[in-house]
Amino acid sequence: MNNIPITIVDDFLDRPYELQKWALNLPFEYTGVYPGKKTEQLQDINPRLFRYLSEKILSIFIPLYHGPHKIDSTKFECSMCFNLIESNGTGWIHQDPNLFTTILYLDKNEDVNCGTNLYELNSNEFFPILSKEDDDLNEQRFFHHKTGKISKELELSKKEWENNKYKLSLSIPNKFNRLIGFSSEMFHAANYFQNSNSSSRLTLLCFFNFINSEFSLPIPRSKSIRMI
Repeated sequence: MNNIPITIVDDFLDRPYELQKWALNLPFEYTGVYPGKKTEQLQDINPRLFRYLSEKILSIFIPLYHGPHKIDSTKFECSMCFNLIESNGTGWIHQDPNLFTTILYLDKNEDVNCGTNLYELNSNEFFPILSKEDDDLNEQRFFHHKTGKISKELELSKKEWENNKYKLSLSIPNKFNRLIGFSSEMFHAANYFQNSNSSSRLTLLCFFNFINSEFSLPIPRSKSIRMI
């Protein structure tokens, strides 16, 4: 079920360069799960900054304050980390196992093709149930994420797999200090760089896992309105 509409907020932070500079001084490691390298969870590195950013993001979708007073009945859980990608190509189409996902772009890359693509299943596909071939491809996907290396053969297999199962729904360009959000069941993939002159792609990834509030998220709230 969709929880939030596809969301784009430009000029999200008042002082984005400070966050960018701080993030680039953190240690990044390959995990094999994401493209590129990521930091430790922000809630472990800097709880105060984590609280500020998570509340600022969530407040786009539900009220967290009434005037100067925080609404104490709202509880939520999310995870947050920085992601750094230095290679060319595109990510692997996937879903996220949470309520909704947000991405904050923090690099000054001028390549408009470097952003995030959203996809739909092709009409002949009910759901991408993994076959033996898909399982084998998935193992190679994690190797690609861990090493940043992809062979010509794997790249061709990846393209064929994508074309057989998905169609592009929306391409959102990378723009410095742009926040995007979408329900996590939406199929999506990162775009990296299309030319060797591009700089590294730095983003802040935030995954909201649990929200308990007297206020509904936007899509369920909209669906609760009935014609009388």
